[in-house]
Amino acid sequence: MKISKRHLLIFGIAVYLVALIATFPADRAYGWLRPALETNLPVRLYGVDGTLWSGKASQATAYGRTVNGMTWRLHPLALFLGRLDVALAAPYAGGRIDGVLRRPLTGQGVSFEEPHVDLPLASLTAASSFPVSLSGHLTGDLSRIDVSETG
Repeated sequence: MKISKRHLLIFGIAVYLVALIATFPADRAYGWLRPALETNLPVRLYGVDGTLWSGKASQATAYGRTVNGMTWRLHPLALFLGRLDVALAAPYAGGRIDGVLRRPLTGQGVSFEEPHVDLPLASLTAASSFPVSLSGHLTGDLSRIDVSETG
């Protein structure tokens, strides 16, 4: 089988585009996506580093809470299934929270799949108006947390 120059050129361009997307800087992508993210989700990232597919933010704020050292890994195959899946992990209040954030590309709502929580109980009482002081650690795995959007 003879390979023409045209086929080699098309293959070369395809490989270049895949490499460009795979190594796209996260800070540049966040700069472009930030207005849309802030409109739809109350999330702000600071100190963004890495690639679009795998990176970290030195600080993230959402719903009035701040998290330092959040990391993410985008699951590209989920895009073919019509959804955005991002594995998130973040230390929070002396503990850790991780799981997969899932959002349909064409729909509403967000789910947090298989979240794992490991938090000091004192951080939960400080974050709410719970009238009793608690000590100890809360560790658990949930199957799913759904967040619906109302307009």
